[in-house]
Amino acid sequence: MYDTATYNPESHLLEYADVGLMSLYIADCDALTQIAEILKKPAEARELEERGARYREKLATLWTRKEASF
Repeated sequence: MYDTATYNPESHLLEYADVGLMSLYIADCDALTQIAEILKKPAEARELEERGARYREKLATLWTRKEASF
């Protein structure tokens, strides 16, 4: 699965978008946003909500409706 991924020696990161991991990260952001709101931590809630939104946008670029057809 990662055979075609590119390693970036400057950032020390594997440049590969994993739909499953990205989806879990978004779900974590959503859950942590709710927890921050319950704990009355608006700055943290806002940051987590923004992270989730940013990654939702990135996730949506990984396929098109045509590619998702089965």
